[in-house]
Amino acid sequence: MHPVDVLQQEHDFIERLCAVLSKLVEAARRKEPVSREALERIIALFRERVDLVHHEKEETVLFDELGRAGVNWTSDAMTRIRTEHQQERYLIRSLRHSALQQEEWTESDRQSFVSIGAELLELQHRHLEQEQAHLFPLARDRLPAGRVDAVLLDFEKLERQGMDCAVAASTLEALERQYLS
Repeated sequence: MHPVDVLQQEHDFIERLCAVLSKLVEAARRKEPVSREALERIIALFRERVDLVHHEKEETVLFDELGRAGVNWTSDAMTRIRTEHQQERYLIRSLRHSALQQEEWTESDRQSFVSIGAELLELQHRHLEQEQAHLFPLARDRLPAGRVDAVLLDFEKLERQGMDCAVAASTLEALERQYLS
């Protein structure tokens, strides 16, 4: 297995997570109730699987390896990916504030959630496309074959951070049954 295959599997997870979030955003757009508990679970998955594991694999392992292989760390593509990761973190924090509000959402709160949620979904869609179109082919081409196993080992170490993979998978599956069935 190549490290890109691992990252692609994680992209599939992220796309599924976005599909669930999209249902909550659409419900709020229609002025229907949004489950704060479901939103909190979605946020936990973004924070603990997407950010603490997936982004770390890219930023601290893959990017470093590509840099050692001669890829320019400050190239437009690499800078854009890191910037988008920062934007994702900001949007997730903003959504978390919405989820943690104790009172019922006001119209302004609801509109804020819809706006932030839609922005995160758009960013994720664009970001995943960019990584698949640019980062993944670059990594397959430039990552030395002799470093693939070391990168995979470093990926495994990062798996121990955040939410357990099996717990994340079952949490997402439960959300999918609730919102996508």
